Amino acid sequence: MAGVAQLVRAPGCGPGGRRFETGHSPHALLLALFFINFLSAEQPTSIEAQTAIVSSVITDQTSFQAKHKKPQITIIVDQFCMREDISKKLLEQLSANVILCIPAHCILRENLIEQAQKFNFNLSLSIDYLNEHQWRKLQEIIEKYPWIKGLVIWSVASDLKLAEFLPKVKDWLNTREIWMVYANTNNILPNPDVPVGIFMPDGFTRATDESAHVTEQANFVLNQAQLKNRGLLLVEPALHHVDSLINWLQENCDHIQLNNWSK
Repeated sequence: MAGVAQLVRAPGCGPGGRRFETGHSPHALLLALFFINFLSAEQPTSIEAQTAIVSSVITDQTSFQAKHKKPQITIIVDQFCMREDISKKLLEQLSANVILCIPAHCILRENLIEQAQKFNFNLSLSIDYLNEHQWRKLQEIIEKYPWIKGLVIWSVASDLKLAEFLPKVKDWLNTREIWMVYANTNNILPNPDVPVGIFMPDGFTRATDESAHVTEQANFVLNQAQLKNRGLLLVEPALHHVDSLINWLQENCDHIQLNNWSK
């Protein structure tokens, strides 16, 4: 990926995958099967079907071989500073490799920011709704506070063209070595209006009453990351979400590498 994605791309760590090996090449066996069926085929459609089957099996096997044993996962916890009990629990129990994101309107809660820095957390900024006026204010905040390492944007004003506005934001942040995530939940599915190089999460966990949702989304990101060697989980927590996230991290700490873009 280009642009801001270059700033956040995980460093290479080798193939990291496991390979299933037999005494014979599965590709050779499949191709032999393909040609036997090719010679005996009576209908052109049967040749097309055999080609599709062989292609599918080879693709599946290639994906299996490429799975990463310890994929790199980035976890961003938004709404830090919103509630004192959530913030303290995060500071006491979460890994410092988890990124804490402070809402722009909570920027003055300096006591929790100072505590987070003492625990070696790197901090970022988030904004719920971004328009031209808010963007100018954000630029002033980012220039003022050097601890801001990234920006999470939850939504953009409907009167702005994403294809023009987001690259402008990204380019300004790039010059300051600040990463950006566009986290509009409407963009869980591919959106042609979002420009290439704008980084979006693989999984979301919004504040709901179902704490199990955190585990489900985290497992989804882990499955994606095993194929891509990278995954991004964005959590907007209630207190029970923090408990679920901590439990998931404890259960999976041997299977993942936490990758903190802010570092």
